[in-house]
Amino acid sequence: MTDVHIPDTSEYQQTVDTRKLPAVILRAHNGHRADRSFAQRWAQARRTSRVRMAYGYVVANRDAAEQGREAAQLIGKLQPGEMVWCDLEEGTGDQSARAEAWCREVDAHCGGKAGVYSGESFFGAHLAGVHRTRWVAAYRASEPRGPHLLWQNTDKDKSAGVSGPHDESVFHGSLDQLRATVDWLQGRSAPAAASKPAAKPAAPAKPASAPATPTANLKEERMLVQFKGGSAVWEVCGSKLYYVSATAWRARALRVSDVHVLGADHPLSKLPKVTT
Repeated sequence: MTDVHIPDTSEYQQTVDTRKLPAVILRAHNGHRADRSFAQRWAQARRTSRVRMAYGYVVANRDAAEQGREAAQLIGKLQPGEMVWCDLEEGTGDQSARAEAWCREVDAHCGGKAGVYSGESFFGAHLAGVHRTRWVAAYRASEPRGPHLLWQNTDKDKSAGVSGPHDESVFHGSLDQLRATVDWLQGRSAPAAASKPAAKPAAPAKPASAPATPTANLKEERMLVQFKGGSAVWEVCGSKLYYVSATAWRARALRVSDVHVLGADHPLSKLPKVTT
């Protein structure tokens, strides 16, 4: 599978040429003030990069919602191909409420749906209650097993267009798939059939009883179904079923409760199975 490698940068990188970066992540706020490089680089990235992500670092000694509002004012209204992340790596005890408070402010001011970034161990110890898209840092050869959209796997990358070593994250899929996934997560579009790597948990759907036709049970898009006797998970889109890959299952934080088991004789089983 094709991977997209995305550098994330801040004022500590003296040069960031977004013309050489089809996807880029830029720090907007450090918890106390604006990143000095953000405004110029964000404007440049909007002209040159297909996928643009911004993040704000959240310090432990300031109100999280206030930090979120400050970051949102810097970022502005999101455009297609854009997403925002809450970078929370400080504090003791459960930090999930602080992450959510930051994200709610950004959601309200920027639009879309912010995600949460942290290290793998910090997620487990302090952010277990986060129910948003995850970007996980783990600097090693093996990828984290928990659900995530991006994996930050190094802080020593050397990308064209960026001066000096910097953090890099991996998305499993093509640039087109990343763009489609970001837009879907932000509520701008329905998922593209080809975009298997995705990270938005599907809302539980109540299966209709004894529908007369296959379409009677398709009122909710992206309904997940599983047929008795089979382990595969399928996603209902319009009048077709699409296979949900193991990668998509993990990335979208899908749960058993998201899947509705249907009998082999259910009308949905008559629909064509599309696996592209």
